Amino acid sequence: MELTKVGRIELFLEKGTIDKIVPFNHKNDKKLFKAFLRYKQESFEAIWRPKILEKKYSSHMMRGQKYKKEIAFYIVAKHLNFKFIPSTIERKIGNYVGSLQYYMDDEKITPKQLHEKFSKYNQKLLNNFALVDYICGNIDRSVNNVIYCKGKLMLIDNGLSFYSEQVPKRFLDNKYQITRQFFNHRVGFSDTVINKLKGISDNNDEIQRVLMPYLNKKEFISFLTRVNCVIKQTSLKH
Repeated sequence: MELTKVGRIELFLEKGTIDKIVPFNHKNDKKLFKAFLRYKQESFEAIWRPKILEKKYSSHMMRGQKYKKEIAFYIVAKHLNFKFIPSTIERKIGNYVGSLQYYMDDEKITPKQLHEKFSKYNQKLLNNFALVDYICGNIDRSVNNVIYCKGKLMLIDNGLSFYSEQVPKRFLDNKYQITRQFFNHRVGFSDTVINKLKGISDNNDEIQRVLMPYLNKKEFISFLTRVNCVIKQTSLKH
């Protein structure tokens, strides 16, 4: 059976031979590296976030766990059939485990230009952005964590997700919640998305099995609570 494009990328990330790894300076983040990989006749790049450097450079908040949240965020987005998150897997490189995310070369645009892209974007997709950030408890969706690539907005840097504690005050500022700013209640979500959410709620043992390597029990319960909250709110409108 022929692999989908997403399936092929995940295979590349899992099986690709790593030629070299270099530091990747994204918004002064010292914890990231760019990996250059080959698989058969194809070459590609990926962003590697090793766990060991999170312990060295991260604040106390979710130290050593951000790479897991990157993977869990992608799993949820993939389950919802959202294609605006780059493929992300867990991979051990040398002796160090971390997240490996397919690299997408974004257009270098200013925050103002990015806001303009948001204002003209498909509203259903904007609502899906806000949805996945909400149910995954992402507290940091600033303009630094969105890229514009080949005419599409993509959500990156999802490591501060599945937050189950009191949100630090600085992350309550609107600048950290750009997807929420562009959410439109009147447009809502498609029936397909709602049915996917209901599937998560009704078969939570299955999704828990997939997510539990990356989330603790409290984080998973918080995630499931937010999913059920969305389902309830949408049912009240019908």
